[in-house]
Amino acid sequence: MIWAILIDFIGSLGIFLYALELVSKESQKVFGENIKEYLKRLTENKYKAIATGAIVTGIVQSSSVVSVLIVNLVNSGILNLRDSIGLILGTNIGTTATGWIFSIKITAFSIPLIAVGSIVYFFSNKEVEKSKGKFIFGFGLLLLGLQYMSSSINPLRNDPNFIALFTLFKADTYFNIIKVVAIGTAVTAIIQSSSAAVGIILTLGLQGLINLETILALILGANIGTTITPIISSLNSSYEAKRTAMLCFFVKFILAIFFILVFPAYVKIVEILTASSGVAIKTAVANTFVNVVNTIIFLPFFGTIERVFSNIYKGKIDKVSISETELNTFLEITSNTMINIFNKEIIKVMKIIEDIFSKNEESESYKKIVLIDNEITEYFILKSGTLEKNIDSFKIYRYIKILSELKTIAKYLLKIKKNLSKENQKKEITNFYKILNIIFNDIRESYEDKKNNGLDDTLENITFLEKEIVAFQEKETSLENLKILTLYKRVIVHFRDLVKLYIEIKDIKFIKKSFRV
Repeated sequence: MIWAILIDFIGSLGIFLYALELVSKESQKVFGENIKEYLKRLTENKYKAIATGAIVTGIVQSSSVVSVLIVNLVNSGILNLRDSIGLILGTNIGTTATGWIFSIKITAFSIPLIAVGSIVYFFSNKEVEKSKGKFIFGFGLLLLGLQYMSSSINPLRNDPNFIALFTLFKADTYFNIIKVVAIGTAVTAIIQSSSAAVGIILTLGLQGLINLETILALILGANIGTTITPIISSLNSSYEAKRTAMLCFFVKFILAIFFILVFPAYVKIVEILTASSGVAIKTAVANTFVNVVNTIIFLPFFGTIERVFSNIYKGKIDKVSISETELNTFLEITSNTMINIFNKEIIKVMKIIEDIFSKNEESESYKKIVLIDNEITEYFILKSGTLEKNIDSFKIYRYIKILSELKTIAKYLLKIKKNLSKENQKKEITNFYKILNIIFNDIRESYEDKKNNGLDDTLENITFLEKEIVAFQEKETSLENLKILTLYKRVIVHFRDLVKLYIEIKDIKFIKKSFRV
């Protein structure tokens, strides 16, 4: 009998987990086209941010997924650390939706929802409509999985051996409470979904296999365990994204510590609030109560939290704000957002090159530029098939070329600096380098100010400098100096290409002509 029950439970759990993934994936397609822009707009104040985090998590049915999204948005520079605080607190509230789904018996709607979702999917031609059908179907399947999980282990509620097993997890002393919280943390970290963990915990509770105290301790652990996903996602991200991931953990960890310390009072409050209710209602109320109280506690301390976490990795410089995590972000970003991110990285690379000109920045600076260029190029290749042929895509192509030009310029500058460090250089050779620096400053300032003013003059200056270098080169006899002059000429070629690319991006008539818009 035990094997039959185990197979039924695993099968039911499989349905539930698959449904969670389906709901998450399709909700991104249905709601996610401009979700990053919406999130930025809806984090203008902490109350909006909390509400947004709760609603999005309730829809997506995964605080892990939403936390990863938040980390990615911080990583890409769309959100900052302060913006993320409210969203993270909101995800804590939103993730309690699973408990309410279970407690108010809407599992009865599972088959009708599956039917409606199937009809919408099979009778729609548009991809967005099909995604809506799959979202509805997935939500119905999620309810069905919960229902099957509950019924699959029903026979075990009277099995003495099985009951004895769960007595090991009783949260009847502070030591045992901590042990049960640790178990909840470990289980949730493994399956990487607090919603799934809560579903399993509620199933065991409804069958009377674990008592209320154990349920509440396991849920505290599940809250901590769900932070493993954003932490993993931040490993190759910017330091700001790492701070955000650590903030996710900190909020959940402090929550658990606080309620462990007041655990008897916490259980008593839940029992008073839900005196005549069943286990499912008690659990849903408790989980919501915990996270709402947690949010209220942190609400006055947004500024303090930001200051504390800003000191983590203090002094560290982000090598790149786009990382492999951003490339694999679970949401498709719009072409407009892609342009904003690429533009930000180009400005960053230009500042690094300026440091190469003016400071003793050597190979480490070039490595940063190569990393940024590689990350963006990989991301562009990954997403290029989804880009429509329009003005935005034209600009994106040009941004990729600009980064390539900047990388090449940096490479030549490092070679020039290496040769300039040698003694007995002629004054003209050093002056050419200074003029190159001035011209590059003009290009950078024009780019950052988003103006074309002066770029024609810059092109004239580039041409003038090129002629001066050629004239000097014809009279020079030193092989070392000739080598530097050749490198100067190569840099000038890329300067000219850089300016032309920027002019093309800003010239809307040229763009329309190129695409016959």
